[in-house]
Amino acid sequence: MLPRSTISLFLTALTASACTLTLHRPAAAQTKRPLTTIEAIESSQTPFDRAESELSESYYALYRIVERMARANDLDGHPWRVQILPEYVINAYSTEANLIGIQRGLLDQFPGDPSVVACIVGHEMAHHINRDAAILDARYAEGRAEIDALGDEIDNKERLELIEELSDRMQQLSRERELEADRFGYQAAVRAGFEAEGCLRGLNLLSRLEGSLRDSGSHPAVTTRIEAIETLIADEETNAAWIENGRRRLATTEPLSYKWSEEDEQLRIDSERGGSLLTWFEE
Repeated sequence: MLPRSTISLFLTALTASACTLTLHRPAAAQTKRPLTTIEAIESSQTPFDRAESELSESYYALYRIVERMARANDLDGHPWRVQILPEYVINAYSTEANLIGIQRGLLDQFPGDPSVVACIVGHEMAHHINRDAAILDARYAEGRAEIDALGDEIDNKERLELIEELSDRMQQLSRERELEADRFGYQAAVRAGFEAEGCLRGLNLLSRLEGSLRDSGSHPAVTTRIEAIETLIADEETNAAWIENGRRRLATTEPLSYKWSEEDEQLRIDSERGGSLLTWFEE
């Protein structure tokens, strides 16, 4: 579980130079009736204030990380969803539409280090943004269709060889997509103001796991991934440009609202358009 004091201090420092964050309140809604004392207090709160009091420590930390990553990288056009899974394993994944699942065992490995978690979140965001699952599925379907179209022109042995070749190509494509997700995640984390070395700290932990030092069917060896990140870190000029770009985005955008779903045990970080269909009618 990420300590709330650590993540709060870290993110407060990151946003010190940003403009004051306030909720957008349509003029028409403000003139309906005088606000009660409670309503006046609530209207002066940012989503960050409410989230800190309403969410658990781990979900509050993830809200602050995902929200910041989305705004700094112009990825706030659609909502993001986050779910902490109870299994104590070191893993995270992307699934459905903009859903990021993080195993509790992974969070527990990095208490007090939001930069590592930001890199992990950015990696999973990349899979969604780059449509990796859809691309891999389409490529495999196309390959199988080509093999099936050969019909009786090939025997079973030749068919199995073609299927094996297709499998090899798919594994290579998957490893390439993982490296691209690493690059995207690194860039997104740096642009949001997190430490570049956070990605290395995360990968260094993965390198201790059995099988991590060789290519798998879906992921490249962790040593290959570390080398790629080290190359990105060495480009100081590009990193500086990313940081400045992220600062401008954060300074000129409003904090994103959120919604906690007790039924699904998921946190939704809303898009820049907010979290209610009624907002459009109130403006």
